[in-house]
Amino acid sequence: MPRRNAPESSRQSAATRRRRRRHARQEEEQRWRVSLLRSFVTKHGMMALTVTTVIAPGVRIGKWVTAMRTRYRSGTLPAWLRDELESLPGWTWQPLQDRKLSLVRRLREYVEMGGLSVEELIALGRWIRLRRTDFARGKLRRGLRPALEAVPGWSWEQRRP
Repeated sequence: MPRRNAPESSRQSAATRRRRRRHARQEEEQRWRVSLLRSFVTKHGMMALTVTTVIAPGVRIGKWVTAMRTRYRSGTLPAWLRDELESLPGWTWQPLQDRKLSLVRRLREYVEMGGLSVEELIALGRWIRLRRTDFARGKLRRGLRPALEAVPGWSWEQRRP
């Protein structure tokens, strides 16, 4: 039985001391990962981050970010870590939903500027997809290739916005 006047450290059980050391190591590792993520975002931007992103020294930062978002949704993410992540430029807890909403905003702005209607844009997108398929199969009609390649920003590979 611990003495009443003994220092607090001697009153702690060995299991409690181990648990606190483990917690301190985990927090130190989380802070290190946040610093790696901050460096990545500074250099490449948040949009370059995917679930498969691996950065030196072999850290699967994309999977770690996904795990932190899961912990946030389940309410198990420490407040300090939440604050650190939220301080990153471009951070979001729901990247897919936010990306879709951003695309909808861009579409609305485009249509409001007097561009194509939504129906025309959909038809144009289908036509472009078919031309890329034709090109990949070697069946693109003569004359279309140079015309399409003259369009600023054209690519035969589909790119995500």
